[in-house]
Amino acid sequence: MTCVVLTQPAPRSEAIAARLRQRDGCEVLLLSLTRITTCTDDAHLRALLDATDTHEMVLFVSPAAVDAVASLLARSPAAHWPATTVFAAIGPGTAAALAAHGVDPQARRLVTPQHAPYDAHTLIDGESFTAIAPDSVLVVKGEGGREDWITRLRDRGTRVDEAIVYTTRPNVPDAGTLGRLRSVAGDAGRAVFVVTQSATVARLGGLLDELGVASWAHAQPVLAIHPRIGAALTEAGWRRVTEIEPGDAALERGLAAATQG
Repeated sequence: MTCVVLTQPAPRSEAIAARLRQRDGCEVLLLSLTRITTCTDDAHLRALLDATDTHEMVLFVSPAAVDAVASLLARSPAAHWPATTVFAAIGPGTAAALAAHGVDPQARRLVTPQHAPYDAHTLIDGESFTAIAPDSVLVVKGEGGREDWITRLRDRGTRVDEAIVYTTRPNVPDAGTLGRLRSVAGDAGRAVFVVTQSATVARLGGLLDELGVASWAHAQPVLAIHPRIGAALTEAGWRRVTEIEPGDAALERGLAAATQG
């Protein structure tokens, strides 16, 4: 059996693992090197809701941003998004997260990139976005991250405010997971790695070196959700890099192809 190694941040990786185990019965190892923590400040929630009333568009940068907002709004039964607000999602995974939380694209205008690579640059340069040319955008995001595209929006004359709804902190995989990974490598077993963040590449490389399994791992298939991540993996020594679209459906297709190869 091929082992699936997920490096997505916890707790999102835990939900993905549960779905994969239930659907495919495969062995899944959680190698999350970061953990996402949702902001829980009531004042922050109030400010977020007030800000949406004054912005033409709310742009979510990741599924984690959607999950964090849903968690914040669930604590305020009277809270709601203005019906006139346009939503924007940075890619299929973020759009799927919105749908999972009840956002109907038929009832509310939702702007997404129409082609790969699925990132903020593709989104803001796409026809759907430029046709709206929003005067004001609320970017819902985590702490840190790339901001060159936000600068580009501001250079166009768009008023951009940022709502920080989660933070990301280092996470250490448990000893049992690390021991199992060593065992799979020692038995020359098969694995498929999944990498969804550029920053994870270096962290993952360091961990694999510490475990003494880097050479084995670099010979295994690895799925990357963006060309930038794929390039970083190749530069780091991974030899079987496959780019896939973001989102659970694309992940399952990618895993099916990798495990059959």
